[in-house]
Amino acid sequence: MEGVAHDACPTGMQLDYTPEDWGPALHLSPYPVLPEKTELRKHFEVVSNKGGNHCLYYSIAGLYKETLHWPYGRNFGDRMNQMAATYMPKKPVFETGPWYLRHMFLNFLWAHFDHYFDQQAFRDTLVDIAKKAKPGLTANSPRQEISMAYRNQMLKKRLDDPSKPLEFAGGVELDIASELFGMKIALWAPSEIDPREYMRLNVFLPQILCNTVDENMWIYRWNVLNTGRVHFEHIKVWIGALDKDLIENKMCSGKPEPTPQPTPQPTPTPTPQPANKNKKKNKKSVHWDPALDEFAPDAKEKIEELAADNPNYTFDRFKGWVIDNFPELVKATNVFIVYAFYAAYLEYANVPDPPWWKEAAINLTNYFFGTNQATRDGSVVDAVFAKAERRKLRAAQ
Repeated sequence: MEGVAHDACPTGMQLDYTPEDWGPALHLSPYPVLPEKTELRKHFEVVSNKGGNHCLYYSIAGLYKETLHWPYGRNFGDRMNQMAATYMPKKPVFETGPWYLRHMFLNFLWAHFDHYFDQQAFRDTLVDIAKKAKPGLTANSPRQEISMAYRNQMLKKRLDDPSKPLEFAGGVELDIASELFGMKIALWAPSEIDPREYMRLNVFLPQILCNTVDENMWIYRWNVLNTGRVHFEHIKVWIGALDKDLIENKMCSGKPEPTPQPTPQPTPTPTPQPANKNKKKNKKSVHWDPALDEFAPDAKEKIEELAADNPNYTFDRFKGWVIDNFPELVKATNVFIVYAFYAAYLEYANVPDPPWWKEAAINLTNYFFGTNQATRDGSVVDAVFAKAERRKLRAAQ
């Protein structure tokens, strides 16, 4: 892949495949250019997909499915059902099939066509694809005509295989994905300079739906890999610290500053209630990855019992419970396991809106963002559990 622009810009700039002898690519974003960023390939686990011009939709669906069962997963599922009710009213329960996503993305584009057409990088793509369906269209043609032609072309099927579309999705659809899923999505490609590295090309941030975004979800890294001009794969989801370059350049989702609120009064600690063993008769069906049993074979049963008897544990209390019951998990490499257990606990507890949920959400966020040492490898997790072990040792002595 030759001549890919080395400067990465947030939403508003689509990828430019500009040959080097044409000079640098135009900077079309209203935001400052992001610093060049590379990452060693060995740090990423790339998940391939079927392709067939559906590759970008397979990648987005894969990222969604991987994120769904981690903390905040219930909220994430609810969000997408809300998006489906708005943009797929005939099928308001969200689906991850590629044709479903293609229709949903096109419905979103139809509703917000002016937003994309007013940005030159997106406008050029919209017109180029629309002209395939209706030759003679130009950027000066009526917008509704261009929008309809673009939609018709994107929904055309291959004559040799009607299960596959004729056109592949690109930067327009990647930007729409950031809007609908409320996620920050980084786009990467193989580096032209060092074959051991990937190079970041773009970062897509929600703008139209920025006020609906739950930024707690951004602890999950959504990365898409462009392996060539027309093929996308995704990088397996992981949890990491907030990008420093976004902070330094004051990049945000476009969400207005919140209105100052009165300082909330502390919520009285509820009086402990006797354990109700009958709750176990109504245990909720919870997604449980069998792979978790390899780390702690009896964890599922213990978490069920904890949720039935004590459904109001904050995350901090739950971490203490993990230390007492699964001391073998107290190390950084098991940070995902601890979070998976807590997500299962919340599902089993089935508390609609517990009074401590806001506090738990803050703790979950600060757990990774609250210190400069919060890195991808989970050094903060090591520190937290190591401190807990020292307290236990002193108490025993």
